[in-house]
Parts: sequence; C-alpha cells; structure tokens
Amino acid sequence: MSAPKVFLSHSTKGDDDAATMRRHLESELQARGWHVLVDEDGLRGGEEWRSVLYHWIADCDAAVVLMSDKALNSPWVRREINLLLWRRALGSPLTIVPVELSPTADTGAPELNDLRELQFVRRGDLAPASFATAIAARLPDVAEPALAPSDRMRLWLADVAACLRDVTETEPLRAAAQALDAHEEEWHFPSIREGQRFLAHLLLGRTSAGRIHTAVEHVARPASSRLRQLIGLVTPTWVDGEAARALLPEHRQTYAVLNAEYTETAEQYVRRAACCALNYRTAQVGVVTGENLEAELLRDCERAVRDLADLLPDDDLTDDIEPLDSQVCFLLVHLNDAVLTAVARVVLRLQDRFAWLNVVVLTGKAVDPADQRWRRKAIVLPALEAGEEMLARRTGRRLQKLLDEVTS
Repeated sequence: MSAPKVFLSHSTKGDDDAATMRRHLESELQARGWHVLVDEDGLRGGEEWRSVLYHWIADCDAAVVLMSDKALNSPWVRREINLLLWRRALGSPLTIVPVELSPTADTGAPELNDLRELQFVRRGDLAPASFATAIAARLPDVAEPALAPSDRMRLWLADVAACLRDVTETEPLRAAAQALDAHEEEWHFPSIREGQRFLAHLLLGRTSAGRIHTAVEHVARPASSRLRQLIGLVTPTWVDGEAARALLPEHRQTYAVLNAEYTETAEQYVRRAACCALNYRTAQVGVVTGENLEAELLRDCERAVRDLADLLPDDDLTDDIEPLDSQVCFLLVHLNDAVLTAVARVVLRLQDRFAWLNVVVLTGKAVDPADQRWRRKAIVLPALEAGEEMLARRTGRRLQKLLDEVTS
C-alpha cells in the first residue's frame, strides 16, 4: 500500500518559528503514516523548480497551509494556495488544513478569505509539539489513496500524460518541455513515463499561447493517434488558472465579465477553470442593439437555456427545469456594444429564474468593477493584455493546421 501524500505549503525564509513548527509537524505526520511533500531545500529559490511544486500540489491527498504575514508576502505561497483551492473547487476530496502560526493582517486577498471558510487551526499557547499534534488531528485517517472521479485536476493531468504515451523517446519530450520554459536542470527523470507526466505538469502553470504550438509540434508525430485530444486538452492553458478559478460555481452562481472580443475566449476560460471536464457546458448569445433589445436578448437567452437543459422542441421551459445530473452550465453573452444596464437586467432576471445558470459577459473592453450598471456585484476577471486574445486565436489556428498536416 502506498502512503498517502500531504503537502506542506509554507515560507520559512527569515522566520525561525515557522521553520521549527514545520519540523515538528513533518515528524508528527510521518509518524502517523503520511508521506510529507515539503520544500526543505529552498526549491522556491529557483524558478526552474516550479513544475516540482505543481506536481506535488496536483498529486497530494491533503495539504497543510502554514500562514503568517511573512508567508502571505511570498508569491509562491499564494500561488500554492490558489492551486489547492482550485482543486477543491473542482470537487476534489482534497483536505486542506489552514494553520495560523501568528495573527495575519486582513489583506483582502481572495485566497485568504477562501481559506478562512475552512476554519483555521490556531496556535494559542500550545508548544510546537502539541500544536503539531492538533494540526495532524485535523487530517483524515491514513488510508490507501484513490483517484476519485471528482478530482478533475488529477484526471486532466492523467489525460494529458496518456495522450503522450506513444512518445517513447526522451528528446521530443525534452524539447517540448524546453518550449514551455523548463530548465535543463529539471530534466532528471529516470523513465519515459515520468517524463510524460513532467510535461503534463508543466502545463498546469500558465503557458504563453505562443509556446503551446511549439511544444505540441515536438511531440505531434509520435502522438498522432491522440493528437486531436491532446490539442483540445492543452489549448486553454494560456489562460491564467488562478483567474479562471473564479468562474467555478463552488458556493454560488457565477456572474462574471471579461474584456474579450470572442466567445471562444470565454469558452477557453471555462475549459481552463474546469480542467477540460466534459460536464462543463457552454452556450453562446450575441446581443444586437435595437428598440426591443431586452425582449430579443431574453428570447435568445431562453433559447440557449433550453439547449443547456437538453429540452426537446415541444418541451416547456419552466422555472423549475434543471440540467441533467452533474452538468455545469455557462451562458456566454457577447455585448456587441449593447447597453450594459439592459444586458445586466436580463442576466439577473435569468439567474433569478434558473439557480444553476452561470453567466460570463464579454465586454470587448476593460470594465470598472465599481460600475453600478451591473447592479448586482459581478466578478470582473483580470483584463486581457493587448494582443493576448489574438495570439491565442492564432495559436488555435496553427494547432488545427498541425493536426491536419499530421493526420492527413
């Protein structure tokens, strides 16, 4: 039986108390049968180790986040927290235990607010050894880990690695990894299978759209039997995963705005957020200005809702209709310079009727989060940089051409 893995997220740089606490906790967890994944040797000192941390975060069965003001100042710790929360929001049974080593300032960071919902373990007057015992007690009993059907991040990584299984030479895997900005020092894997998984984990971090097609080109011919699936799985990885996580309707309906010009961009945001899960579905609506804008938009949206709910032409669209079991549905609304206030009224009316409906509005331009025309507070996704969306579209076109060339 393989030992379950627990990841320790922390930053002990310049913090002797945190380093002492980490050592006590590591010993306690090992004594309880856990395999502890911990950065003891300063992995964060070199960016080339990012894929190791991505691997640990995606592969662990539980995580303990050691929090302090110093830890919150570490960009790596915040990135680790976001990835862990991303897995959890996708339905993973991953256990996350946030630990307050010392009182932390309220920075307003969304990841810190999300962690607070999980109930912190606070030290109080406990000695390090007793505190380590209290933290370890929050973890489930040690049992043989299993790949849960709901752990979409793990399954996505496994799917990408499976698409590479016919790439049995080191050189194309290494070249693809270097195209994704991997450093030569990272390539230390004794087997081809581990090299395939390494390449998959590199894609968990954000990848420039311009690099994706170069990486795929290196493995395209040996992976030709699964190239179409591989392209579908990796195309959305140019999207910032931390930003995309905001779309996941973990506790509430999603109502978001994105300064994108094309609905395919919003589709890739949803696919990135869901790690390409098939039960995340989208329908598109374009807004056309006119005298009866709201009535026409509502009609078109209802038609899209019918499609998301898999209704037949003669079925009635009632307010109590729900999508089929496990389906997560997004309506993508393209503004086309329509009036924000009118679109917001239609969106909110639809979400009041259908509690399962998530909406992303594409504005084509940056949006002020404080804009009152949205009426109910919407999630404003980080603005796309100039040219970023176009580069992603060009990359998609190049990948389709590559697929045609290899499979013809």
